[in-house]
Amino acid sequence: MIKTKVAAYYRRSTNIQENSINMQQQLAFEKSIEHTLPIDEEYTDDAISARKVSKDNRSRLKQLLKEIAEDRIHTLFVYKRDRLARNSLEYLEIYALLKEKNINVVFTCESELPIQYSIVGELLECVMAGIIQREGEQIVNRIKETIKANFNSGKITGPLPYGYDYNKVKKSFSKVPTQVENITTIYKELLSEKYSTLSDLKKELDRQGIDRDGIPFTNQTIKKILKDPTYMGLRTLNMDNKPLQRRFSELMIIEEADWEKAQQILERISPTITREPIPDQDYLLEGKLTCYLCNQKLIGKGQRVNDQISFKYKCQSHKDVIVEKEEVEEKVLFQAYEFFYKLLNSNLDQLFIRYKSFYEQNINKLITAQEHKVNELNSQLNKITEKWFVEKRQDQKEKLETRMLNLYQKINEQKELKDALLEEVAEVTNHPQLVNNINAAFQFSINRLPLKMKQQLLKDIVHEINVKPNTIKITFKHPFLEVREVVS
Repeated sequence: MIKTKVAAYYRRSTNIQENSINMQQQLAFEKSIEHTLPIDEEYTDDAISARKVSKDNRSRLKQLLKEIAEDRIHTLFVYKRDRLARNSLEYLEIYALLKEKNINVVFTCESELPIQYSIVGELLECVMAGIIQREGEQIVNRIKETIKANFNSGKITGPLPYGYDYNKVKKSFSKVPTQVENITTIYKELLSEKYSTLSDLKKELDRQGIDRDGIPFTNQTIKKILKDPTYMGLRTLNMDNKPLQRRFSELMIIEEADWEKAQQILERISPTITREPIPDQDYLLEGKLTCYLCNQKLIGKGQRVNDQISFKYKCQSHKDVIVEKEEVEEKVLFQAYEFFYKLLNSNLDQLFIRYKSFYEQNINKLITAQEHKVNELNSQLNKITEKWFVEKRQDQKEKLETRMLNLYQKINEQKELKDALLEEVAEVTNHPQLVNNINAAFQFSINRLPLKMKQQLLKDIVHEINVKPNTIKITFKHPFLEVREVVS
């Protein structure tokens, strides 16, 4: 029998939150004493943003959820819901697992509402999921606004390039004399216009023994120094694709006129190569492919090699676990089609018979209900007609005539509904032709489905796609059939 345990989960987003993990640990310890539940194991994801890193890529949370799914944990101490997730959908997935396993969740933050496993609780958690995602977005917006305000007020923001030293404690910078001297020499040599290529300039720097703290400059690092406007005192802050620029005279090492002239010379001896951006792609198997070594999800990514663009799925930890996007998607879709088509051929007849029986029972109830309504309306019409015959007053006769006409119209409407239901019963009995139509349509339509529908189809029938070098193993749901494919 599996021994269950008490767990605690801690997470902080950045290294800036110095005491966050310690604070969460202390609160969990106090709560464990209060509930007389000693903590058996702690799971910590340190300096990891739940907004940027999915739950599947947070190693300790992933391990915790795995053990919960395996019924190894009965109680979980956690500071707040937002420690588990910042994305609303991810949080609801975690909540569903906690509810399924009936985990005793103890929030160590006093203001956090307790978790509930009920219909009302589910509604509350949906609301809370939206709140924690919104809070994450608001935090990001506040940080951005603070950075903008600091930048506009003249405070140095963002990392400074080679040549400067930033004191985080005093929040001030200083120029590094030896580095400033190297920067000045690089610009001076370029402005002499003695060099026809950037490599010639590099050779001269090497001859003079000018290096970067013992490491020789490369063409790339030289070019980076020459193109950085910080050296003429101009800083650029890119925020939401809207660049802000501001002058900081205290940063100036090179005069603006010299910097501008350096750009012209640099473009002549080392022209900028403009490449077309790698186009966006829809990755059908995003989140489905896993690495056989680390079980991490493969990431879809475009790459350029010798001006040739290719699209692949790759493991971020293991370079040899990589597959061509088009090839693997084609193979998985084909196997999914084969699998689903076999299910149709072997099970559709029985499924249709069960559906037809259930459908006919329900539609016959509706027909009976329509007949009952027609009978009730006819009875009302007869009574009003009798009143009309004996009524002497003209104004009352007219009112009765109006009611009679309304009832007559309603009776016709109910009869039309009943006729429509009878037609549906007749259509659903054409079983053999319908089965043939479904088989024929499915064979030609799967590749024409929109991306989201293809992804939903794969989600419904594919359990896992495990990737090894040159091989993929597809495990289907119902009944976990396995298929292996060779990939290049």
